[in-house]
Amino acid sequence: MSEKITNKNPLVSIIIPVYNGEKYIEECLRSVYQQSYHPIEIIVIEDGSTDNSLNLIKQMPGEKKVIPQQNKDVSQARNVGIKNSKGQFIAFLDQDDVWEKEKLEKQVNAFREEPDMDLVFTDSFKFNDEGEKRHPIDKHKIASQLNDQNLFSTLIRKNVLMPSAVMVKKESIEKAGLFDPGFKTCGDYEMWLRMAALGMKFLYLPEPLALYRQHAKNTYKKSGIMHEDRLKALEVAFANPALTPKHKSLAPVSYAAAYVESAHAFFGSKHYRGFLENAHKAVHHSWRVINSKFISRYLRSWFCVNILKRS
Repeated sequence: MSEKITNKNPLVSIIIPVYNGEKYIEECLRSVYQQSYHPIEIIVIEDGSTDNSLNLIKQMPGEKKVIPQQNKDVSQARNVGIKNSKGQFIAFLDQDDVWEKEKLEKQVNAFREEPDMDLVFTDSFKFNDEGEKRHPIDKHKIASQLNDQNLFSTLIRKNVLMPSAVMVKKESIEKAGLFDPGFKTCGDYEMWLRMAALGMKFLYLPEPLALYRQHAKNTYKKSGIMHEDRLKALEVAFANPALTPKHKSLAPVSYAAAYVESAHAFFGSKHYRGFLENAHKAVHHSWRVINSKFISRYLRSWFCVNILKRS
């Protein structure tokens, strides 16, 4: 049985890993200080930045705990934050993201109303440096349909939890075993899958209370690293002895979905050969991933690679 809220206003520990985040960290921290909920503790893991991040963080008014360390990647930084936290609840926030004012308050209220929940996550907007917002409707639709019965089978196909939108019971994430330091990216995804495999309960709040900053410069290299880690997260998930035979049978379509997501990332970067390579691997695992979007982008990519290159 998951731990219940033990007092009227439980402490929420906010963990912010920072690496070369001087451009956005002040805006990030301001969104924390403006939260309508208290008490909170802010734990900043300064992960060996080579820019002016540490000085900016120290100069920001407001109480916070700053833990400097050599660069160890985000999963290890989050683990350091968890180990140094005192709160019953933990909220994660990435250095370039921001929160709406009532984000923490509404999540704590959700835990009060549903005390058996292990994790509460909110809807989110994507935004850019120009302030333009975009609502990822596909993730919202999937998240709205989550329940105890389909949690693992849904997440194994699509990660709908952005770290900056998550609040989790410290007891629950410790029981799951903290983040795997072997992941440079997608360590959060591997954690959500692990918690789901253990039968933990997730609750979705459909209000977009977290804002995820989308950077203009997304490279093939980054897409490639994320794809490799996504596949690694699936491998770890399907090796979990807690899985039922029904869950294990989802492996082919899950790998296919991972290759499709990678294919679309390459397409967005106009790397059409990368799209085709991953599309072929997706279909090899399962043809069920084929839809109108997949077909349209496949035809365009094939045309660009095989026709335009000859002209």
